[in-house]
Amino acid sequence: MRIGGTDWIPDFPTMESSYDEIASLRMGAESSEDRALLMFCRITRGQWFNDGNKRTALMTANHALINAGIGVFSISPSLKREFTTRLLH
Repeated sequence: MRIGGTDWIPDFPTMESSYDEIASLRMGAESSEDRALLMFCRITRGQWFNDGNKRTALMTANHALINAGIGVFSISPSLKREFTTRLLH
C-alpha cells in the first residue's frame, strides 16, 4: 500500500489495529473537534481501505461532528488542491 504523491508506506491495517486507533481517539482528544480531525487524519493516513480513504474519513469525521452538534468538516473546492498538498506533508 502507498499514498499517492508520497513515499509514505503505512503499516498494513488489521481489524485489531483499527479498533485500537479508534479507542485511542476516545481517550486522546480533549474536544469533539479534535477527535473528529484526528479520526480523519488517522483513517486517511492509515489507509484502512482499498479505496475511498479520504471520503470515508470525511464521512466518519462529519458523523462525529454532527452528533456533537458542531456542524460539518468541509473543504471549499477552491482550497482542495492546497488541502491535499498539506495533507500529503
